[in-house]
Amino acid sequence: MQKLIKNRVFTLIICILLAILSLLMFLDGFGVGEGHYGQKTIHLITAVVLLLYTIFMLIPMLPRYHGVARAFLSGEIVILLLVTAIEACGDFVDLPVVSTIQVCSAMGLAVWLRGAVLTIRAFYLTDEEKPKHPLLRLCWYILLSAVGVWQLVRPLIKDKYFIFFIGGTALIGAVIFGYATVDNFRAARSRAAEKKAETEEASEGDAEAEVLPAEPEALPESAERKLLLPPTDGAEGKDGE
Repeated sequence: MQKLIKNRVFTLIICILLAILSLLMFLDGFGVGEGHYGQKTIHLITAVVLLLYTIFMLIPMLPRYHGVARAFLSGEIVILLLVTAIEACGDFVDLPVVSTIQVCSAMGLAVWLRGAVLTIRAFYLTDEEKPKHPLLRLCWYILLSAVGVWQLVRPLIKDKYFIFFIGGTALIGAVIFGYATVDNFRAARSRAAEKKAETEEASEGDAEAEVLPAEPEALPESAERKLLLPPTDGAEGKDGE
């Protein structure tokens, strides 16, 4: 991940994508244009979140549920998969009533189903399992169901606020990745300058080595011995004559 953050191309692409997402969100939030890309984006994000929640949270629970509780859990999974499909395709396919489901309503439905299934499971617990689920936990399940129904029928947070939240988050991310991109470009320039300086120093060293005179060749061992040995007697007699 650190290598990607230090990659200027990667950070530049992410910065551009986040900037485009932020622009689309704010334009839709302020009612500019007729594309409603912000609305479609938050519904797609909701569909992805519900799908991941169903796959990684609910489906692994099936082996732990038995009898009636498992049947209700299976129904919860089917309903959430249906809501996921509606959230993903509702803005592209004109469906009556279904296309107008808000994000908070979809989340409220998921919370209501979870609380209802947990309440039913607590009702069908065996005598051995009941000590693990005290009355306070059952009250929490009922409260969870009530909050889910409330958000399903009368959403507290409108889609418009989700649009502005995602737009602001994308803008902050674009600024962060923009700063990282500038920093990566500066680091690349400094590395290129250092490499260029090292190359120039190496070329100067090679040039100096070529200018220096060559060392004299070493004499063979026989010549060195002749120079070091003293003259013989025969040579001295000839010099005397």
